[in-house]
Amino acid sequence: ATKKKKIADATGVNPALLTGDAADDLDGLGSDEITNLLMRRQDAMKSRIGSLQTKIQEISRREAEERFGEGPHRVEVTVDFNAGVNTAGRPDLGTFVIEMAPLDQMPHAVHLFLQTVAHKLWDDTVFLHTTHHVLQAAPIEFSTGRSKREDFADAKLDQLSFQEYSEDYPH
Repeated sequence: ATKKKKIADATGVNPALLTGDAADDLDGLGSDEITNLLMRRQDAMKSRIGSLQTKIQEISRREAEERFGEGPHRVEVTVDFNAGVNTAGRPDLGTFVIEMAPLDQMPHAVHLFLQTVAHKLWDDTVFLHTTHHVLQAAPIEFSTGRSKREDFADAKLDQLSFQEYSEDYPH
């Protein structure tokens, strides 16, 4: 059997994913040694990912504090509950407040959301009231029905680098 085939058999890794250096590094090792080596590599990769996430959180927190203050951060949203079709000839406006988690708990997610608000990406946007009293924002322009996803992407505010979660602020 070929070197790649032996490694694939020992590790369960697709042989097509084993390229020159990876295959050479594992040549001559037994299956337990290969498994241990791959587990150490995987642990090292997870550690690097964790370090990058921590760095992104530090940068997000610093930038959020510089631009929006230390918090608490709240965003007041004004909505037209009857979508401009009130028979009295006036909009049926109401407001609600979104309170963000503290920056020390979810700095990346809070910073991204505050940036989208500051860029007015949520202005004239559809909000849906779903079952179980969940209010959901949709990136759709109310007045035209146009998707606003491209607006978020153009502003480079369309996705988190990674998912943050806090047991103190479940979602």
